[in-house]
Amino acid sequence: MLKKVLSKCRAHSTTITGLLHALPLVSLALQLDEGKKHHKQEAKSMFAISALDTRRFIPTNSEAYPWHVPSTTMDNQMTLVSHMFGENLVAEIRSKAKGIPTQSHAMTQLENFVWAAAVQAREDIQNKLDKGMENDPSGLMNFVKDWRVQKKQQLKKPRVGAWGVSNLGTLDGAIEGSGWKIERAVFQLSCELTSPVFHISSISVKGKEMCVDVSWQQGIIDAEIGDTLASDMEAWIRFLGAGGEE
Repeated sequence: MLKKVLSKCRAHSTTITGLLHALPLVSLALQLDEGKKHHKQEAKSMFAISALDTRRFIPTNSEAYPWHVPSTTMDNQMTLVSHMFGENLVAEIRSKAKGIPTQSHAMTQLENFVWAAAVQAREDIQNKLDKGMENDPSGLMNFVKDWRVQKKQQLKKPRVGAWGVSNLGTLDGAIEGSGWKIERAVFQLSCELTSPVFHISSISVKGKEMCVDVSWQQGIIDAEIGDTLASDMEAWIRFLGAGGEE
């Protein structure tokens, strides 16, 4: 199933990360629509973020850090990519889904919107990769005198988005000969007051399966929204893996 999903992503010029943005967009657009149990009037557009590994931009064995090899060092080298899914796209998704009796019919009708959003997310990431670290907010970190004060100030501001995607990619769990090997991996981010409402964390094992975790901070939303988001994402991945709209 995963191979087929990957193949469809490539055919639509996007990636798994792009797809993992498109699926919550569709789920939340419908869940928060007017007339629904969890309607939110302000949910006319959706803002999300991606975690981006910045090791590719960091020199190896630099003069300042001759011991540092980014590709083999365990550390936290990342920045964020922003994604804005506008009012027109959200409205079109909601309009298309109205009156559709079953989830399978809705998926068939909405698949084109899924791929359009997945392509947009991928393009946002590619634009950031093309720019590199130019004008990246991480360049301002040196000017923060007290991170405890900085974090307290952030608590007074709205959350940065509806969801965030962190895709660790593929883990090669094979070994030569007999012995222990990795067949399944699970990755989950802890939720913070200043982070997006939902964390969508993904990791795959080469030749095996992909695990997508959906987490959120207890008490800030109705858990039914998160549970539905997780089940919707699973249903979409199975739908696309089974063939989607042929």
